Amino acid sequence: IKKCKSDVDFSGVVARGGRFVTFDAKQTKGKSLPLGNVADHQVRTLLEKEQRGAVAGLMIYFSELGRVFFVRARVVD
Repeated sequence: IKKCKSDVDFSGVVARGGRFVTFDAKQTKGKSLPLGNVADHQVRTLLEKEQRGAVAGLMIYFSELGRVFFVRARVVD
């Protein structure tokens, strides 16, 4: 087994409709996510998948707010 750095945290296919979904999970204590916390290669990977029809982006947990948001890759870019 080779150890390597992965591009994103999750990639899979939704059973209903067969749509590809991929995202990277992030967490922040504040009310914003510093873009420095997102690697360039992750954004490129997510954009590439989104351009091919996938649902792709960042799943961001705001711990102070106790809320989760999904931000599409094109918005992150």
